[in-house]
Amino acid sequence: MNARRNETEEALASWAEECQANAARLADMLGVPAADYRADPLAALPAWEDYVSRLPLTDFGESDRVTLHTDLVSFLADFMVRAKGAHWEATPDASAPGGHRYVLTAMGLDGRVRHCDPFAVVHQVSSKLPLDATRVLATAELALGLSRPERDTAH
Repeated sequence: MNARRNETEEALASWAEECQANAARLADMLGVPAADYRADPLAALPAWEDYVSRLPLTDFGESDRVTLHTDLVSFLADFMVRAKGAHWEATPDASAPGGHRYVLTAMGLDGRVRHCDPFAVVHQVSSKLPLDATRVLATAELALGLSRPERDTAH
């Protein structure tokens, strides 16, 4: 049991490192200065918005979609971890490979701990075109309770 937990924790740590490294590589590919990205992952948001707005998403095959989703998950996760204080956890999931799923976890504004599957967030947001990187971040923030939904105050 402890060996399996250690194996899961090692795999999770490796996943988190790979995610952060991929996000940094992508920011560099998008022309974001490394020092700016290291200081604030949100520095890459305008470049992400420009990039996804020009993609021919309706022409994407499955492998293109998987690559884009994985890249957006890297950016989303790096932002949530470094800017919002979230961290990765492995939660049990019998339907997932290895019997667990990697999720982001954070203490919400209301003091409750919440979990968010970043792949589910990216999938949900990308199902409504146009794809919007800001909406990806905002959806995850709401899911983790790190921001409050706007209330309609106009009557």
